[in-house]
Amino acid sequence: STPSNSSAASDVYKRQVIDTGLDTCDPPVDIDKKRVVYQYNYVEERTFVFDDTGHGTHCTGLIMGGLDNGGIAGVAPECKIMPIRVIDRHSGLDSFNVAEGVQDVADKADVICIALQLYGSPPHTQTLHNAIKDAYSNGAIIVAAVGNKGADNRISTIAEWDETIAVGAIDKNFKHCDFSNHYDGIDVVAPGENIYSTDLFGTYKYRSGTSMATAYVAGVAACLLYTSPSPRDLSTS
Repeated sequence: STPSNSSAASDVYKRQVIDTGLDTCDPPVDIDKKRVVYQYNYVEERTFVFDDTGHGTHCTGLIMGGLDNGGIAGVAPECKIMPIRVIDRHSGLDSFNVAEGVQDVADKADVICIALQLYGSPPHTQTLHNAIKDAYSNGAIIVAAVGNKGADNRISTIAEWDETIAVGAIDKNFKHCDFSNHYDGIDVVAPGENIYSTDLFGTYKYRSGTSMATAYVAGVAACLLYTSPSPRDLSTS
């Protein structure tokens, strides 16, 4: 079970969210800003990480939403969070931004959540893979969404790499979601359809996607770290 009111638990659960940022201006009551221990915006090269889509805020709530605030309960409510903004509503996904974000906290984060889709080998893909390798060699557990194209034998490039845990989505009946990519290399599945979580300006919203499933798995990994003797036991078992 998740430890309660434990400083040891808080020290272990250091989680990085590579995403659209976090609504730190007017977050839902479930997101405790005091647990944000580091943040950076690689889209605009500044520390302000305001989320203009709600995607990163939604994923963050699934991981560390508070237990007693009347909204939602995240999987690992005592974890510390490091939101890294690498994409916004106006820009496409830049592999270099993601690489910078991963490299930035490669020696700080215990769990890295990459709920983004990258296909093929766009510029800086190798730079990103090298950053992933660095984080992995430092002991980080890296979870990555397989993507939402509903494709057979194809998943997001990041989820294909050996250093990451590839996450697909299932519905409430434990059936594979139609939108979730299919591939033999998928490591684990989690709920990803009509998931209720935190959104912008103190609100809540239902969203569907392998991103939501990835956030759940990242939260579970943070909890398991408390009882596992080594992060590598989780990523290789």
